[in-house]
Amino acid sequence: MRSVAPISTSLRATATGFTAILMWSTLALLTTHTGRVPPFQLTTLAFSIAFVIGLVHWARQDGQLSTLLNLPGRVWLLGVGGLFGYHFFYFMALRNAPAVEASLIAYLWPLLIVGGAVLASGIVFSCSPTEASPTWIKRSRD
Repeated sequence: MRSVAPISTSLRATATGFTAILMWSTLALLTTHTGRVPPFQLTTLAFSIAFVIGLVHWARQDGQLSTLLNLPGRVWLLGVGGLFGYHFFYFMALRNAPAVEASLIAYLWPLLIVGGAVLASGIVFSCSPTEASPTWIKRSRD
C-alpha cells in the first residue's frame, strides 16, 4: 500500500490563503444570486454553516471547549458582533445598491483609513527618477 506524504506547511498555508481569496472574491457574486433571502437571515445562515464547519474542524484537532469559554464576554461580543454586523450591512448594501458600487465602498474604506493615517503621521511618499524603488520619508512637524 502506498503511503501519502504529509502536506508541507508552506503548501498548506498557500492553499489556505488561496481559498480565503477565492471565498472573499465570490462573496458579492454569490450574495447577488441569493434572490429574496433577507440580509439578516442570509447572515445567520452563513454564520451557522461556518460555525458547524469550524466546530467539526476544531473537534478533529482535539480542541478543549474550556479554552473558548474562558475568553471574556467583551472578546465574544466584539468578535462575533463585529463580524456579524459587517456581513449584515454588506448584504444589506448589496441588496439595495448595485454590487460593484457597494463592493467598491466596502473595500475602499480600509485603504482610505490607512492612507489618512499615513498623511496624519507626517510620513511622505517620495519617488525620484534616480531611485530604484519608492521610499518613505518621516518629516517632523513644525
